[in-house]
Parts: sequence; structure tokens; C-alpha cells
Amino acid sequence: MKKLILFTLIPLFSFSQITWSWTDAETGLEKGTFVTNGTLNEDGTVSSGIYTISDFTLDQTSTPISTSGSFANGDWVLSQPDIGFNWSGSYVTEFWRSSGGYTNGLNIYTQGYTHGITMSIDYFAISQGEYNFLVNQSTTPLVAPVNSETDSDIKLNGSVSTENNQIKNVADPTDAQDAATKNYVDSNVNSFSGSYNDLSDTPTTYTQAQVDALITSLQSQIDALQPTSVTDQDGNTYEYLTYGDQVWTVENAAMVTYRDGTPIQQVTTDNTQWASLTTGAWSYYNNDPTKPRLYNWYAVMGIHDTDPNTPNKEFAPEGWHVPSDAEWTTLENHLIANGYNYDGTTTGNKIAKAMASITGWNSSTNEGAVGNNQSSNNSSGFNAFPEGDRNYVGSFNDEGYYALFWSSTENSTNNAWSRYLNYDNSNLTRYDTYKQDGFSVRFVRD
Repeated sequence: MKKLILFTLIPLFSFSQITWSWTDAETGLEKGTFVTNGTLNEDGTVSSGIYTISDFTLDQTSTPISTSGSFANGDWVLSQPDIGFNWSGSYVTEFWRSSGGYTNGLNIYTQGYTHGITMSIDYFAISQGEYNFLVNQSTTPLVAPVNSETDSDIKLNGSVSTENNQIKNVADPTDAQDAATKNYVDSNVNSFSGSYNDLSDTPTTYTQAQVDALITSLQSQIDALQPTSVTDQDGNTYEYLTYGDQVWTVENAAMVTYRDGTPIQQVTTDNTQWASLTTGAWSYYNNDPTKPRLYNWYAVMGIHDTDPNTPNKEFAPEGWHVPSDAEWTTLENHLIANGYNYDGTTTGNKIAKAMASITGWNSSTNEGAVGNNQSSNNSSGFNAFPEGDRNYVGSFNDEGYYALFWSSTENSTNNAWSRYLNYDNSNLTRYDTYKQDGFSVRFVRD
């Protein structure tokens, strides 16, 4: 009785050819692989068609050869020119060979005997008997692409979902776009360096002093990117500096209008008019247009007419204001505490030289005085020039002797607080003076 051996065929992943694995469907034993023409589809399936086996050997040991009749065991050599099978897209419909008799290459044939010869040719069975037919594949084969011998990478197109399942046995990453395992990340999470170049970087540590220095350096870089000047409503530009929590302009006001464009009255030679005003006014020192502008306190406060019901104007540029008496005191304390006294101490008010310009002052021999060794002045950058003033009766005085500045703080009906530097002194002086006086003006950022 003839024994029919059935096999299951499974195509393996390849690119220019298909490698098939197959299994004895009767015994469940894997028989190995063989190669055909063709290419796997992107989804790992094989299209229906005819496939020719190109890589095969005769396997004498896998299936015994019958010795009935005139047959004898020997070295079997396959001589058929083409062997293959028809593939339906999911299973083999039949095996075939294109030409030649059912022979093993040694002219062994049936000679009319009714017994059968069963042999394995490259892991698929040809069953030969009195009906001279090829084995029909009656089981449904599995189609499952795996890594081929010619390409060890699995290449995927589109999205891949594991449907909430885990991916096991993943190797550690070696290239920039490799996936990293939980163990790899956990073992390297504390190994970042300051540059954050790679998970495997050697960690870099810093002392508190180094961190402070880095912060200071970064802040300096940030400050360097910021604007260093402000422009008023008339187009005049003023440089400014930071002192602690305050930002001050380091040039004197020069506008002739309030923020909304309303003109500020200019008073020239009429001293009586200047002395009698209770509204804003300005003049050049000595009525000389090459000299700086001086403002009475009413201008500083935006008092532009005598109607008490009219809202005051804004004098300073948008985002800025005239410093109050308290803000002047804050600047004074900051400079003292930060070593701007002429003798380097941090107590006592000796900051005049640090605030005064390096030129324009009358000479003095007093130690620490603004007029003594003027080249050492202005270490703070405040750059106060001795512009002098126009006093409450309209006279011009003190050029070279004093730099005087208004505050916005009223002290009485007729007086307000100011600050001044004197050529012969070492301190910044707080001074209560008439609102009609004409002084210089600085601004503080809101």
C-alpha cells in the first residue's frame, strides 16, 4: 500500500527570492527550507502563482526508499530540469515538474510494478506509483515571513501597533534613531552631562560658586541683548543703567512737550515771569541754546495750566517717571552699600565722585570732593554734569559748581525735594527748595 506524505509550506522573508519552510503534515516534523523565485509582498504575503524551486538536494535519510522488486538502495541524484508548485495565495494546490519521467537519475523506474517509491526531493515529496501522479497538497499551509538569510533586517512601512502587548528582548541602542529599553534609560538617567549629548555621557558636577558665576555670565549675556536707551516724545534718546532693582537714565531730560504732545512753556529773559509761574516752564541755562534745558517743578509734575480741575500731564516718556524722594534715597543706599564711596567704605554718604562726570567741575583740594582729581569720577556711570540752575527769581547760577536734580515729591505748598552734588563736597545732598527753581531732571523706569 502506497504511503502518501503531506507537507506544510511556509514562505520566509526575502527580497529577490522567497525562502520557504515546510513541515511534514503527517508527523509534524520540520523538514527544512527551499528557495524559489519571487518576492514577498510588503505585508509578508505571497501572491498566487507558479513558483520554481531553485535550491534543492536529494534527501536519502528523511524517507526510506522501497527495495521491492528490482529497486535497490543507492545514491539518488535528481535530474529533472524544473520542479515547483502552484500557490493559491494561501496554500499549495499541487506540485509539478516540467519534463522528464519519474526517475531518480539512475534510470530506476517502476517497470509496471504496482509498488510505490516515496522519496524526498529538497524537502518536498514526490510519490510515484502505478498512477504516475505528483503529490497533491491537501493541508492549508501557514504563510509567516521571518528574517531571511540574505537580509537580517525587518523593514516596515506605516504605523505598527502591538495592541497593548509588550516587545521583549530589545537590544540596547547604538544609533541615533534606535529605541531604548527601560533598563537602559533607568541605568543612564543620572548620567547626563551639562551638554546633554548622550545618555551615556559622564556626569558633570558644579560647585555653588561655579553655578553663581554661570548665572551671572548668562544674565550679562541677556542684559547685552536688551535695549540700553529710551526715546522720549520729542525723539530725544537717553542711555540708562541698572542700579539694584532700579533703572535710571544717565542723561538729563531734554523734551519741550509733555507726553501727549502739549508744549511746555519756554521762558527766556523775563525773570519776573519765571519767578511768578505756578505752571510748567523750561529754559536753556543762560538762555544759551548750546546749554542744557532746566525745568521748574511744575513742569516735572505736568501742571500745564492754572485750572485745578484740569488733569496734569505726563512729563516722562512712556514707561518712565520722575523719581520720588524715596527713590533717590534708594539709589543713594544702593551706591553706598555696593562700595561706591570714594574711600571704598560701605557706610556714610561719600558717593558724589562716583556719580559726577569726569569733566566740567571747578577744582577742589578737599579729599573725596567731586572737583578733586576729576578723572577718578563717575565709577557708577550716573554721569552728573554741573549744569547749574535758574533760581526762583529767574537768575542763572552755579554752572561748574552744582549738579541739581528734581524729585517728584512735594515738601510744602511752595517747596519740593531735590538732590545735588557740589564740586567741593563728597556727598549727595538732599535739598528742600522752591518749586520755581529750574533744575535738571532724570527718569526712573516704571
